[in-house]
Amino acid sequence: MVKTVEYSIEITGLVKSYPQPRNFFEFFRGTEKKPVTALDHVDLKIKKGEFFGVLGPNGAGKTTLTKILCTLVLPSEGTVRVNGYDVEKNGGDVRTSIGLVSSDERSFYWKISGRDNLVFFAVLNNYSWKQAKERAAEVLKIVGLEDAADRRFETYSSGMKQKMAFAKGLLNDPQTLFLDEPTRSLDPNAAKEIRNFLSGLSKQGKTIFLTTHNLAEAEQLCKRVAVLHRGRVQGVGSKRDLGRMLSRGERLMLVVSGLEKSGVLRLEDLPVVESVKVDRLGSGRTRLTLELSEGSVSTVLSEALKLGLQIHSARTEEASLEQIFEKLTTEER
Repeated sequence: MVKTVEYSIEITGLVKSYPQPRNFFEFFRGTEKKPVTALDHVDLKIKKGEFFGVLGPNGAGKTTLTKILCTLVLPSEGTVRVNGYDVEKNGGDVRTSIGLVSSDERSFYWKISGRDNLVFFAVLNNYSWKQAKERAAEVLKIVGLEDAADRRFETYSSGMKQKMAFAKGLLNDPQTLFLDEPTRSLDPNAAKEIRNFLSGLSKQGKTIFLTTHNLAEAEQLCKRVAVLHRGRVQGVGSKRDLGRMLSRGERLMLVVSGLEKSGVLRLEDLPVVESVKVDRLGSGRTRLTLELSEGSVSTVLSEALKLGLQIHSARTEEASLEQIFEKLTTEER
């Protein structure tokens, strides 16, 4: 039975620790080692139908988090619910309601066709033989491989193999789909095709949980992201939300004429202006880069006109996801 829930994923106080191995002498001396904490009091809520991304450097805890959500690893502390089911108490229900797609898919049988592979896995998902063949045909159509369905798996390109991984993950028509670096090792054209496929999939109302190092990919696909660093969530939200959290409001880029040093000082004195960078372009033109508090562009433009400046161009710019990621994952945090 499919549960009706507001959140596909609810994580509260999640901790995952692993014991450190001891060598021969440490074992007989009774030396205890402090456990390694992979996830440290993680809290997340992901709404049904949301395309959510998790970013972080190597060792941040992304893979451990995905494994816990897919019931491959149990938490040390805290509660985790996926599609309304507790991962510890209702692991079987969680598994029947999710799909997992990895970039390193090794479970396919290379000497048989893509279609036969999917029929085999569908039978393992408790489909009858007839249902398995029907469902295999359906997912092959979804991923656009119906014309290559009867070729042996070993003849597929990297992009086609990745599409097969998606087809396998969609066999049980999951409510939530987990993607672990789905475009890693793909060429740019194949990666673009996969991203277009994912955009279409998210419009069908499925919850998609993406872990990736590709910041441009996350920015293109995800409504919100969480940034993990050393097992802790450093920030959650849209790109704009994270920019605000970092005290980054708006960046205003102006190209003006007639600017004197006194004008720069007046702009710097405005309460809404955090900083001003001045670049002389020649021919009497100056480029100003102003860091502002949010919603204050009109105040600065009004002041510029009062100074008698001729404004040739004006545009605003938000913090990029790369800038946000870099700031949230620095050692000082």
